[in-house]
Amino acid sequence: MKPKLLLVDDEEYILQQMRWSMEADYEILTASNEAVAIQLFEREHPSVVTLDLSLNRFKADDLSGLRLLERFLTSEPATRTIVITGNNEDINAIRAMRLGACDFYAKPVRLDEIKVMIQRAFHLYRLQKKNPYARLGRGRCI
Repeated sequence: MKPKLLLVDDEEYILQQMRWSMEADYEILTASNEAVAIQLFEREHPSVVTLDLSLNRFKADDLSGLRLLERFLTSEPATRTIVITGNNEDINAIRAMRLGACDFYAKPVRLDEIKVMIQRAFHLYRLQKKNPYARLGRGRCI
């Protein structure tokens, strides 16, 4: 059984690119909005999530990804979440990391780089599950 990876982004071509490049290694779940992301997360319990910070391309200050991050990690603290965004403001990266994001990646997405981050997140998730007393922290990759 392949490990589950939830990809959340409002840009369909990014979801398609990432699905295509990773479907051999992971069971890929995709969501392009907050409601579908919540539904998939609660039903499938993915180990790793990539999460766009803004799920509304028409509203530059939308930070719905931060709400999802907090909700996911409250529900499943061991989940490793990588925030992927076109929003390059450092304050949002800091906010995401403080909420428990495993990592923060600025678009444009380079598949070879994001694949390494995802592999690392799955590795740390497995380590945490093998030894639940190890203190990796809420969603963190450190």
